[in-house]
Amino acid sequence: MNTIFKISLSFILLIVSFSVTAARQFEVKVNSENVLEIQITGNDDDNKLSFIDAEGKLLFVDTELSQPYLKKISLKTLPKGTYTISLENSNLITYKSVLKTSKGIQVEDYGVVFKPKFKVMNTNKRKVRVSFTNPTKDFTQMKIYDAKGHLIMNVKGKDLVFKKTLDFSEAPAGEYSVAINSRGNSYMEKLYIK
Repeated sequence: MNTIFKISLSFILLIVSFSVTAARQFEVKVNSENVLEIQITGNDDDNKLSFIDAEGKLLFVDTELSQPYLKKISLKTLPKGTYTISLENSNLITYKSVLKTSKGIQVEDYGVVFKPKFKVMNTNKRKVRVSFTNPTKDFTQMKIYDAKGHLIMNVKGKDLVFKKTLDFSEAPAGEYSVAINSRGNSYMEKLYIK
């Protein structure tokens, strides 16, 4: 029964996420002059577009994405190599890989990463539900630290739906940090427990 619930919940989350993604069109093309043309339609107010090299150096970032958004980036002065374009909002990050070789430029979809959600339980303000979809079932680790930086909980898993209710009913009031690492992405959330 628990497995059926998890699969159903995952399916619903994926449908909602894909409908959000479907409403937002994110296309990257290479024109005849080997210039990247990035076009985004149906974007949210909180979108962020980034262009990063293979070493992780941020080459371009834009948070003011108009409707529709069109950006051209010339790769003529950049060395051959692999670059990443990401479009991020509060729910997910969509990645595209850009490979520049002597033969030209190739753009491929790299993937989508869902961000974790934090919800304070209405019935008890000292419980927090943490959840996110892990469609590739990658190793995920969640660590909770107190205000002094002491590790108070460490949870690991490869579940399709990573879901945990954090119970602070026995913990002292104060600030806590939740760090989640999955698929090379790190997320940090501050919780204030009264």
